Amino acid sequence: MFVQFWNFLEKKGLLQFFKFASMGAICASLEFACVAFLKYLSYSDDFIFYTNPIIFAFALILNYILSRLFVFTPGRYSLQKEFLIFCMVGLVALAINQSVMYLALYHANLPENIILFFTFKKAIIAKVIALGITVIFNFFAKKFFVFKA
Repeated sequence: MFVQFWNFLEKKGLLQFFKFASMGAICASLEFACVAFLKYLSYSDDFIFYTNPIIFAFALILNYILSRLFVFTPGRYSLQKEFLIFCMVGLVALAINQSVMYLALYHANLPENIILFFTFKKAIIAKVIALGITVIFNFFAKKFFVFKA
């Protein structure tokens, strides 16, 4: 029964998306850890917004390695061209990410803190929203433009 379920997920492309989401969760964890650490050190939301591209770049490199190893089939292009296209897709994703973070931080009426099990600062909430929007773009762009489909 498990094998049938696994084959169904693989046939529908859902397994690949779940792998992508899992690898993305690792990279997102890196990004969140960096943002949370900067907030812990009492850096301002402005500082976090401006350092977001650097944080994003580290996560992008990790995502490339994980995507190549565990999610997609490499080989559509040479390694250098594949990485370059991956980075170009990443730059578009960064533009989306930065735009959403900017809107969430400066134009959305987000509360300063949300208290659930943990206290979430405004910058972390903005990062969650930005990552949620970019994950779908990233999956399809990488699947159809970077790696073998």
